Amino acid sequence: MKLRLQLGLISLTFLGLPWAGCALLSENEQALRQAQIDGLQLTASAMAIALSNQPEMLYIDADRATAPFDADSLYSYRFDAQPIIDGYLDEWVDIPAQQFNNGKQQLRVKVAANDQSLLLALQVFGSTPNWYNPGLGGMSNGDRLLLSTWIGGKRQEYVVTTSAPGAVRAQPMGRRLAGSSAADIKGWWVDTGNGHQLELHLPRRLATSRFGIQFITVNEGGATYIGNMSPLTTEAPPWLVIAPLPIVHFIEEFNHSDLSITVLDRWGWPLATSESQHTPSDESVFWLMRWFYRQILAEPEALQLPASAPNGQWARPEINQAILGLSSTQLYENHQQFMLSVAAPIVSRNGVMGVVNLTQPRDSYLSLSDSAFASWLVRTLAALVVAGAGLFGFALFTSWRIRQLSLIVKRSNQRGTLGTPMPSTGLADEIDDLAQDFNRLLSDVQGYQQYLSTLTHTLAHELRTPIAVIASSLDNLKASDIDAAQKEILRLRALSGLERLASMLSAMNEANRIETAIAGETLSHIDLLQLLRELTEAYQGTFKAWNISLDADVDNAWVQANAELIVQALDKLIDNAASFAEAGSAITVSLDRRGLWWRISVSNSGPALPEGDSQQLFDPLVSHRKNKAQGKTHMGLGLHIVKLIARRHNGEPVAFNRADSGVCVGFTVRA
Repeated sequence: MKLRLQLGLISLTFLGLPWAGCALLSENEQALRQAQIDGLQLTASAMAIALSNQPEMLYIDADRATAPFDADSLYSYRFDAQPIIDGYLDEWVDIPAQQFNNGKQQLRVKVAANDQSLLLALQVFGSTPNWYNPGLGGMSNGDRLLLSTWIGGKRQEYVVTTSAPGAVRAQPMGRRLAGSSAADIKGWWVDTGNGHQLELHLPRRLATSRFGIQFITVNEGGATYIGNMSPLTTEAPPWLVIAPLPIVHFIEEFNHSDLSITVLDRWGWPLATSESQHTPSDESVFWLMRWFYRQILAEPEALQLPASAPNGQWARPEINQAILGLSSTQLYENHQQFMLSVAAPIVSRNGVMGVVNLTQPRDSYLSLSDSAFASWLVRTLAALVVAGAGLFGFALFTSWRIRQLSLIVKRSNQRGTLGTPMPSTGLADEIDDLAQDFNRLLSDVQGYQQYLSTLTHTLAHELRTPIAVIASSLDNLKASDIDAAQKEILRLRALSGLERLASMLSAMNEANRIETAIAGETLSHIDLLQLLRELTEAYQGTFKAWNISLDADVDNAWVQANAELIVQALDKLIDNAASFAEAGSAITVSLDRRGLWWRISVSNSGPALPEGDSQQLFDPLVSHRKNKAQGKTHMGLGLHIVKLIARRHNGEPVAFNRADSGVCVGFTVRA
């Protein structure tokens, strides 16, 4: 798998950043929702407390606050507009109707009110019109509508009739109570072919807390009755659930742009509602951003907003709980919009007398964080693009560097020699370290190649002399004119040649054994300075012809090293220096700090090192000795052993010419 592909796969982990951001947004949304719930509950509770001691604001008749539930009650909707009273119910389309049946006919009643008027829309199905005949006298002939109101604790009835489709006439039935006024009842009657359709208008003072409706149809079989009250009852008419004007004005004072406030009675009929207005969104945030923000958030568990009952009651879980005296909340979904509903009971000394309900859309608090989300999204995308581009660029740059190294290695393998050194970017990173290691490795390989190329010449040079000695001695032994003494000399010369050949073979085997032995030595914590002091004194006693001294400007030099190997390496260096230095000259053992390493070196006066790679001096079977005065055979293993010991201590051998026509040879040890 290519490095670019690997880094591409690794870059996928950056996708965790958007995921973490989405999780943060979700938690933030939950916190905002809880804050919304707390705020709505506080507002609802405050309003409920304000209304708890004012029952007259909820009930026109105080008896309704404690009366049992009456299923025949009529609910009046709020109708701020003034419809045209023409018998056609075009303006009533959005108002639900309460239905009454008697088995043969159906009556649909719609009730609405504004500050001045009570409005009624009635539809009767399943009857043939039988119009009122004024010539027959009285009010009990023909189809008619009976209205029952409640004035001062007494029942006031009105009869609404018409002799033909058109305007209606209302007359009081029975005694006329003070405050009643049949002339103020206006309306229009329309024949639908299968029944009747009426639209009525009457002042609110005529119908305050109770209202009964009874439609009477006259036919050959007699009269039939349909409505919300019995035809023979003398009791008070059913309740008229209508909002007192004070509660309407009270709700208007709490009007909020995005908050809907509803006050309900103890049976769940809404008395007054302040409808919320759509909160204008932040135009500075692009609509697609707002949509995307809401798509990221998990949809909360919500109920579908239930419709009102046919009689106008609200049957919602939080309303039912509040009627029982418990504050409650519920989240609804309505037309793909989430709405939070909070209900708080209005508690008086007689118990729960109503409910305050607040609803607010979810967007009201999400809009607070729209701009923050837009900013977060833009910055996150920018960060991902920059990070991705940076990672991709880094992958390309790293791949290019590695390919360059690979190409140089391939070219070197093809040519068999080290060509252009591997480039270094100066970043001092692992790839630069690898390039330097390759350079050293290839340099070593080149050195070994040169060593192997010269090994044949070296061996031929070293072997030629003993072989020639042996061959000439054997040839001379064949001669017959030599005496026994000469034969003995020739025999000894041949033996010396064989001994030299044997020592060369032993040296080559010894090189392999030494490398294995040195690699197995253990290291310990020692002080190089103390060790060199002792060795310098010992060398002065051994090599008396030279002046051996120690140069170390440090107090101590603690390292992990093997003392025996250090002694062995120093022995080789001192012996090497004594081989080249004139008797009576100075040989100096030095110890100095070089970064992370300690350098141990031995310097002496004498011939300079040959020009070229100084590291070749430490190869086996390489010797540059020209001083053969000591009569010893040197096979070039001394400095090679120094090299092995240096690398066992994570160091390297060093050799260079001094400025004062001297030579310095040594090695480094990791501090």
